[in-house]
Amino acid sequence: MPLPNVLLIEVEPDGSSQIYRYTAAGEFGGDTWHESERDAQEQLVFEYGAALGQREPIPDEVSDSHGYVVEWVRKHRKQDGKI
Repeated sequence: MPLPNVLLIEVEPDGSSQIYRYTAAGEFGGDTWHESERDAQEQLVFEYGAALGQREPIPDEVSDSHGYVVEWVRKHRKQDGKI
């Protein structure tokens, strides 16, 4: 699996959560299921520690959260001169 540039936590109606990982190029980097959002956040701290960036909410009007996070990281990496 490629190393991710962006992470997405989706909380399900039952309270469980999925973590999805994507590269800046939009490549899928894996997913994991967790009993709660808190468990998902703790997993990310365990996996990535200090490499985690600031958490950004996805606007309510966004219907495709996966597409949104890939575009978000592309935009921000271009601004930083990394792509």
